Amino acid sequence: SRSQMHAGGAALQDAVQKLKAYHGSPTLENIDDFSLGAPKRTDEGFLGDAMYVSPQEYIAKGYAGESGFVHAVDMPEGKYKDFLYDENYRDTIENFAREIGVTEKPKTPEWAKSFSKKMKDSGYVGARGMNTDGTFAEAAIFQNEKITAYHGSPHDFDRFSTSQIGTG
Repeated sequence: SRSQMHAGGAALQDAVQKLKAYHGSPTLENIDDFSLGAPKRTDEGFLGDAMYVSPQEYIAKGYAGESGFVHAVDMPEGKYKDFLYDENYRDTIENFAREIGVTEKPKTPEWAKSFSKKMKDSGYVGARGMNTDGTFAEAAIFQNEKITAYHGSPHDFDRFSTSQIGTG
């Protein structure tokens, strides 16, 4: 029930924020090149300028496509707005958007850009689409700071490039 989902909200939020999540992109080879100021859109970006992530790697792989890139990232700590994935998901987001001052026409690029700006202005790090069991399915992270990403390697390096793959 909804009351059960909210009962453990603080503990759940702490646990979710410390999770790794995955960002998939058909074009972003180096996660250090990610910029909210110059996104390369591959879809409508419903929630505006954000890094879209999921705790499920297969979802990120779907966004990346066969020849794309999947990056593991830390979910940043901070205030998230949670939206329940149900039949009212988009309506709930649009109603909340009006509450925080978004006045643009819904389902437009102008609305999405305004939504992410108003979310940041309201102190939110991101928005999460929540499953009915209280876990998050996907998130949009609005912050501009660097997001910690990982790539497994026994070597130390400052930047990652696929040009060295297979060289030993």
